[in-house]
Amino acid sequence: MTTRLAVVDATELTRIAIREIIRHDETLLLVDSWERVATFYTFVTHDEQVIDVVVLGDNAGDEGLEQVARKLLDARPRLRIIVLAHRFTGEVIAALREIGVLGFIHKDDELSKILISAIHAVMNGQVISSPNIFDNMILVHPPQPRPTLSRKQITVLNYMADGLETRQIALKMNISVSAIYNLQQRLREKLDVSHTYQIVPTAIKLGIIQERDAS
Repeated sequence: MTTRLAVVDATELTRIAIREIIRHDETLLLVDSWERVATFYTFVTHDEQVIDVVVLGDNAGDEGLEQVARKLLDARPRLRIIVLAHRFTGEVIAALREIGVLGFIHKDDELSKILISAIHAVMNGQVISSPNIFDNMILVHPPQPRPTLSRKQITVLNYMADGLETRQIALKMNISVSAIYNLQQRLREKLDVSHTYQIVPTAIKLGIIQERDAS
């Protein structure tokens, strides 16, 4: 049985390389290759030719891979998609898997060693990822939770952000300098920082206070 293949990638060398790779497998037929996903989408929505598998580069469209894959699968629900990209995150892979994408190949992998097996795997409904996917995956860490601060701690934090020294803050708040040191210690603990100078930038990063205008 012949598998009919399409390639969509903005890089001509990639398209040529894929053409050369599949030329040696008699079970694969390259229908055509496209530089932009928009022209390929026009083809699949207006042409009656069957496309079994599309190798989809991450550089072939203005939209994100998730939007592109969703549109293609809405138009051709039986289409198998192999994504070819330089960057992957766990979130992107999970979103593409939920849509129905089966293949994930990192562009640093040697296509000649993995592409043929990947095409046959997705035709059998299998999910496949190339070796470099997880080695080069961009880890997205969950955002640090925003700590709960007391009214006095927030007041000290704002005075620090305004550039006031410890003694000036103590005078403003009409409390002792040692009390300010204690409040700063609690701020370091709650913001999970080691030094007092890290308190203000960390609080700005977490959205607790706004960055002051340098002027």
